[in-house]
Amino acid sequence: MEKAAIHILGIHPNLDGLSVVQPRDNLAFDPAPLARLFADKGPHQAEEIICRAVEDLARKLQRVEENHRACTFARLGESAAGMIAVADQIGLSAVSQVAKDVRDCALSDDAVALGSTVARLTRVTDRSLTEIWDVSVMP
Repeated sequence: MEKAAIHILGIHPNLDGLSVVQPRDNLAFDPAPLARLFADKGPHQAEEIICRAVEDLARKLQRVEENHRACTFARLGESAAGMIAVADQIGLSAVSQVAKDVRDCALSDDAVALGSTVARLTRVTDRSLTEIWDVSVMP
């Protein structure tokens, strides 16, 4: 931001002492479902299941975000609910829990809580999908 804009907005150009808030979500991961998948299905089929689940979660998250932007909260809740079972299948407990929170917020009339929970679901899902992919492709 240029100094002129800073002065117009009434923001002091000395930025010392400002706090930057960066959300840090804990990722809860349960390795047991993945271990069962690999033991029961073998590495090839387990990886296929994980890939389908990752793609499914990404699609459902996209629907959650689209429904949030469109203010179609009943559909948003349905999409979030669909994420729960898929996340549980591959051990993404944090995604499952936040998806439950989003589903519950979609049923309430609290737009602020819903917005922040959808943002948290996006962060947690993005990070979790990266983590699950890294774990599943390890030798």
